[in-house]
Amino acid sequence: MPFAAAPRVYTTATIAITALGLASFALPGFRHLVRSDALRMLWCVGAASLPLEERIPPVQWGGRLSNPANLGWWLAIWLSLLSFMRLPRQT
Repeated sequence: MPFAAAPRVYTTATIAITALGLASFALPGFRHLVRSDALRMLWCVGAASLPLEERIPPVQWGGRLSNPANLGWWLAIWLSLLSFMRLPRQT
């Protein structure tokens, strides 16, 4: 990739990782927590729509969802959800 395209590539990767991490809550593995598929999808949209406040670390990137610096917060949400997921039964 050209050097000039690096910020665009990093930002696009951050948006994709955030979207996939939050969208995983809509999978059937979380049905034991919330039975309604629509309610799980609504939670995903609501979590992605939360405004990030200023002065929350990292201070220099406050209020932007798609910054690579904020990716850690979204990965933390995904990992906490992953700990509640039920795996499919194996024979």
